[in-house]
Amino acid sequence: MLKKALVPLDGTDLAEGILAYVKQLASGLNMSMTLLTVIDSDALDASEKKSSDGPSDRAHYHIDTDSLQGAESESGVHDLEGGDLPRLIESAESQIKHSLGKQVAELASEGVEVEAIIAFGQPADAIMRVARDENCDLIAMSTHGRNVVERGLLGSVTNKVVHSSHLPVLTVTPETARKYWSKDAKIARVMVPLDGSELAETVLPYVEQIAGALSLEVVLVRVPRSVAARSPYSAALLQAASRDVDQEVAQDAERYLKQVAETLATKGLDVTWKLARGPAGHSLIELARKEPNDLIIMSTHGRSGFRNLVLGSVAEAVIRASGDPVLVIPPDRRDS
Repeated sequence: MLKKALVPLDGTDLAEGILAYVKQLASGLNMSMTLLTVIDSDALDASEKKSSDGPSDRAHYHIDTDSLQGAESESGVHDLEGGDLPRLIESAESQIKHSLGKQVAELASEGVEVEAIIAFGQPADAIMRVARDENCDLIAMSTHGRNVVERGLLGSVTNKVVHSSHLPVLTVTPETARKYWSKDAKIARVMVPLDGSELAETVLPYVEQIAGALSLEVVLVRVPRSVAARSPYSAALLQAASRDVDQEVAQDAERYLKQVAETLATKGLDVTWKLARGPAGHSLIELARKEPNDLIIMSTHGRSGFRNLVLGSVAEAVIRASGDPVLVIPPDRRDS
């Protein structure tokens, strides 16, 4: 299922914040990694974009990182004036190759099967194109970063990838993660928000694969939505009835979580479950912060009748504020 991860980098520490999590997954899943840096076409001088010179004619290419071991990085991107596109690309590529070469060497020394690619074009489009062309089944990237090669925030790029990709996307906000994670922290458990829908349950095969391979505890979470919280009325007449319905909804949610937990337990997983209260996004974030070292696996969309909870907006809130890596599974994935 997860056999090859594409990891977009831009040379910043923030972008590299995802690597520790991907390394752990790669080790447990015997998963290879492809490091990617994109030279953003929008960052090039518009008057030179149509130049036929240089490697910008290629959509992307693999680089020979073995030949870069010990090589010095050539600086000079900051010294080049606009309008000298071939020299700009050459200098940018030199810096990128040096940076990627160092990352490849470090990862390879830890037993990770890894390669590196340079691509050209709009960052989000290039990321998804390379993922498709290289037969990747996971995209893993941080949500923020900036450098001279890729202008703009990687956060907006990640947002587009998460919303557009047909592949699972692993993402983390490095600024938030640093509040809850030490440098050497490892994923200790998997937290799985569910709402009772089939769409939300499309994450379960990934939960089985990852938790099983890495021997991680699985915590299933459901946030029943209060009837009173949805009601436009505040009359005392409705309060007792609302409490009764809320209790029934909570009991139904408990039965559901117990059933899913029992099914996963039969497959050898260590599974517990929890009910959370309050707004879904806030409740999941608070739970993640109280018990850090999670990998949160969730669908981008899910509806379940009476609760009418849209997991797409919840996923965005959890990515932004939980401090944990979040593996987002698009609803059209049906891997087995």
